[in-house]
Amino acid sequence: MAAAALSLPAVRAAQLPRRSCARRTALVVRASALPEQFTGKQFSLLSTSEDATSRLAALLAAEMRAGDAYCLKGDQGGGKTTFSRAFVRAASGNPGLDVPRPPVSLQPAQYEGVGLLPGGLDEGALPVLHMDVGGLPRPSDDECQRLQELFPEAVSLIEWAETLREWGAAPEQRLALYFRRLPSNPDSDARLVTVVPHTGGWEVRVALLQANLARSGMEDGLVVLGSDMAAQLTAGLPECVPVAV
Repeated sequence: MAAAALSLPAVRAAQLPRRSCARRTALVVRASALPEQFTGKQFSLLSTSEDATSRLAALLAAEMRAGDAYCLKGDQGGGKTTFSRAFVRAASGNPGLDVPRPPVSLQPAQYEGVGLLPGGLDEGALPVLHMDVGGLPRPSDDECQRLQELFPEAVSLIEWAETLREWGAAPEQRLALYFRRLPSNPDSDARLVTVVPHTGGWEVRVALLQANLARSGMEDGLVVLGSDMAAQLTAGLPECVPVAV
């Protein structure tokens, strides 16, 4: 593969909608009141429709911060692009934004959003990167290094992210999301979603997400599954740890 110049143009804050810190209230249950049963290790849920998958993306976009990388995996047509499109629209504050499927390439499509800047104290303009690396041959070590250097300053949505893991180029601060069709009804819009955090920071955030979805997710078509069902769903999935039943 020929060397490709990977870089991020400057994001201009003036282009972005102004949002106060009040926007970061999408999650009702806060860390100080987190029930003990939500460990933040991993969990599975049923998304009952494309709208429900979009709502999950919007919940995560409302809490985004620099360095977040969403590693999207699973079945062909399982919902990776649906999730990414909804995330970008929520992050940009533009529900009508055109978000086409990204080309299979190391060069991501770039959008603009607002989130926590590096350091986690201030909110400001952040690049939101959307890429599909499925089926690409392994690039050179230099290209892998340049790709990894993009992640800490941006928010990344990576379809078929298994490829990065095989290259040894997976982002450090990543959340893996597995999207699968229902085995009993593969033509349904419902999807099985397994959420797998990496790093302690993601574990806390995943515990909060799980607690909030358990409390009110059914209203949005997002149903947190019990441990028995979750154990069956995650059996054999890479990066997933066994779930106690």
